[in-house]
Amino acid sequence: MIETSAPLTEKKLISIFALWLLGFTVLYVVADFLASLVSDVSIPGHVTSIIAVMGSSMVTGDAYFKHYGKMPSNALSWRLAVWFLVVNLALTITAVGIMAAIASLNGFSLLDMAIPSDVFGDVWLIVGVGVFVLVLDLLIARFGFSLGAKSARKFLANQAEKSARKNK
Repeated sequence: MIETSAPLTEKKLISIFALWLLGFTVLYVVADFLASLVSDVSIPGHVTSIIAVMGSSMVTGDAYFKHYGKMPSNALSWRLAVWFLVVNLALTITAVGIMAAIASLNGFSLLDMAIPSDVFGDVWLIVGVGVFVLVLDLLIARFGFSLGAKSARKFLANQAEKSARKNK
């Protein structure tokens, strides 16, 4: 173990992920707004969603390795990936709810604006895309967590090697 502070529980790891995901999301909204002011460029939401989940998972994996000094088990990585998916879904549903409330206050229906009527009729297409996105987010969270731990291990090993060469 590298740090001797209180244990880094799964609940704390999930909180780390949630805070970073929220931070990445707010950063995206601000960056997209600024980009739209300067030009007609908009940052695609699906790309930033992938980056936010990957980055948040990696930061959490980094924190895990720096705390425990070991790689997470496969079981822990998958369990946390499922929780990361739940957190991501909760934040997404909350954001959509807020947007729907704002749209309805202005006399708009979010469903009419977001989904063309000819696509809305094909429920299986919507379900298929939804399942694909969930599986993709799960895999990104799972391997992002392990990649973050692996990066921390490599960084600390390089630091130790540099320190050892310096002390010779």
